[in-house]
Amino acid sequence: MAYLVAGECYAASEHALRGGPLSASTRKSYLASLKSLYRHLMSVDLAASDPTDGIVRPKVKLKPGLRLTAEELKLLLAAPGTARDRAQVYLLAFAATRTNEIRCLRW
Repeated sequence: MAYLVAGECYAASEHALRGGPLSASTRKSYLASLKSLYRHLMSVDLAASDPTDGIVRPKVKLKPGLRLTAEELKLLLAAPGTARDRAQVYLLAFAATRTNEIRCLRW
């Protein structure tokens, strides 16, 4: 976690974009990915233990208003639109995909 908080040192090469320290949410996602990897490695007997077990997950502060209520989600999914619009809304709602990633999909 200290490596991910350090900021400038996590770029893979000189040419990669480097930013500031990673947010708590991003660090939590990195840890979840590593946990998943080690869980798989242990299930196929390629690792004896999970080194991520003792790592404390970062606390993510949720900002109010960033999540839809059940009623808002129903209204959003029922909204009229083209087939592309509806596919984007369903991907956004059920896959927790970032809006820019959906917008850039090759249709």
